[in-house]
Amino acid sequence: MRWVVVLLLLSIGSVWLLRWVNPPGSAFMAWHWLEMQRVALFTPQDAALTPALNWRHDWVDLNAIAAPVAIAVIAAEDQRFPQHRGFDVVEMRQAWQRFQTGGKLRGASTISQQTAKNLFLWPGRDPVRKGLEAWFTVLIETLWPKERILEVYLNIAQFGPEIFGIGAASQHYFDRAAHQLTQHQASLLAAVLPNPNIYRIEAPSPQVKRRAAWIRRQMRQLGGVNYLYQLKKTVDHAPAADTFFLSITEQCSVTLNCQSADWGVSTKAAKTDVFTARTL
Repeated sequence: MRWVVVLLLLSIGSVWLLRWVNPPGSAFMAWHWLEMQRVALFTPQDAALTPALNWRHDWVDLNAIAAPVAIAVIAAEDQRFPQHRGFDVVEMRQAWQRFQTGGKLRGASTISQQTAKNLFLWPGRDPVRKGLEAWFTVLIETLWPKERILEVYLNIAQFGPEIFGIGAASQHYFDRAAHQLTQHQASLLAAVLPNPNIYRIEAPSPQVKRRAAWIRRQMRQLGGVNYLYQLKKTVDHAPAADTFFLSITEQCSVTLNCQSADWGVSTKAAKTDVFTARTL
């Protein structure tokens, strides 16, 4: 029992610390590295056919990431992210109902769950890992504001075989900084998240193109950048909240990514909303 208490305290302390300290990597990156070493050590014939391990990972603060990226990922992965507390019960219920009627049982993981899994745990679907995933999801939803969860997720998500995080992905695929990404580029990045080892950005398949188009439609239907303002309900106490929302409207005016034709919201209206949020 003492060891259980120690492990619980360590997990709580680690999550609390990472609210303020940017993680240098993730458990998934470590597992990826170990797998490459295993292949090189035990199956050298396969290692000769495998590209050298040279992954890229560059941390980018949330206020330096283009607003379309944030809304594209939410539209693609977890449209109830601002409302739920880590678990999308509605999506889980719908997935189970589809399975009962003969459909394929698919995952209903939220951005919070994926952050917990990628940051702290190992690949797989065994019950122990799923239980720990639920525990860490509760911790990060309790100890982190929503904007921090989104920031960490965008910086540890895998966008290609050796590409981790939005900073490395934007440079590798589009040769530009994360704050310069357009709506179309953001939708392509979000489209490969289900399986970046199969779906590719550099040569998108018809399936990736269709999914990217669907994501852009979802972005517009959600209300574009206005949807991100729902996050302020959970980050009013966070020091970076004002910076985050102000940076979104600055990006709109500079990159023209938030014009009403694309987002359903004008830059002027967005600035008014930000002013109201800041004064409140």
